[in-house]
Amino acid sequence: MSARNRVCNAGIGKVHEFVLSLDKAGFSTGQLQNIIDSEKNRYAKVMYNAFTNARAEDVFEFLNSFEIVVPEKFYHLDMRDLETFFEKYRGDTVENSYISYCLSNFYNHECESRLTRGKKFDVKIFQTKHATVPEDCMSLLRSQKAIPVGHAGLMLAFNQHKSDFPAGKWLFSLNEEQVFYAFNHNRLPRPLRICHNIPALNDEFEHQSLDVSEFCDNDCILCFCPK
Repeated sequence: MSARNRVCNAGIGKVHEFVLSLDKAGFSTGQLQNIIDSEKNRYAKVMYNAFTNARAEDVFEFLNSFEIVVPEKFYHLDMRDLETFFEKYRGDTVENSYISYCLSNFYNHECESRLTRGKKFDVKIFQTKHATVPEDCMSLLRSQKAIPVGHAGLMLAFNQHKSDFPAGKWLFSLNEEQVFYAFNHNRLPRPLRICHNIPALNDEFEHQSLDVSEFCDNDCILCFCPK
């Protein structure tokens, strides 16, 4: 989280509004003191988790899920893997300069390292009910106990379960850096997105540069939940 989004940097007016909302919700001064005094900030974390889950329910609706298994031969993605993926599903050759650009600017090796060979994931697809921001998407992942796996996870899921992807929807797989970047600079560095089964276009892939408000109605977020 960037410094500008920390609660301790909120203005007095916002803090007062928050206290009023707690009062309306039924909190007493004694309960607030219990939250402040709780060991390892436990009660505040409970409040945060409850908010995260409630917010996810307000913004997203569940579409479907399926299981993927990380192949035993999976090591790491390189230029050839991405090139093959684009050629297979988009039907044309992608220039090496573009693949190199993707790898150097938007690929996250930490995300890939979470895809341990032989590991199983429940992949859950959620659709936005209305326009939303990356912070809500990360709240969704936390509410599902999902891990961010970026490009690599999206490619594995599409390779194994293309038929389970909802038709005509843009689908996103994020990593933390993309969201932190959005917090800091109001931009997202082009997460790989897929639109499956658009009439006359077949499968469409692109890296899209997004404003933080540009997760639109009916966009879909993939949650990779370890089994």
